[in-house]
Amino acid sequence: MGARSRQNRWLLGLTIGLVFGVASLIAGTIAWALGLVALVLLALDPHLVPLVGGASLGFGVAWLTIMLLADSRCQEGCSSPDMTPWLVAGAAWAVVGLGLSLLSIRSGRATPP
Repeated sequence: MGARSRQNRWLLGLTIGLVFGVASLIAGTIAWALGLVALVLLALDPHLVPLVGGASLGFGVAWLTIMLLADSRCQEGCSSPDMTPWLVAGAAWAVVGLGLSLLSIRSGRATPP
């Protein structure tokens, strides 16, 4: 697999992850569960590790961004619920995605730009 193809897989995964992160917040638990199953199935193919890494990173970043924006827009008189579990979940997804991306770079399976 060429370096360009690996980069494209990683970028495709990142894009899918960003869309999936937003969609899971709109569609709820069912979208989150279906996306998780899809990522696990994709991760079984070692050539798709860059795609899974990019998707996990994109999902985590989208989730964190939306949760932080929602919390920051809570104005005076607004009481925001405890966002800690949601922020931890988003950070965990981002860390897993970053780890998979770095693993695929190290093993020569991908070269994110």
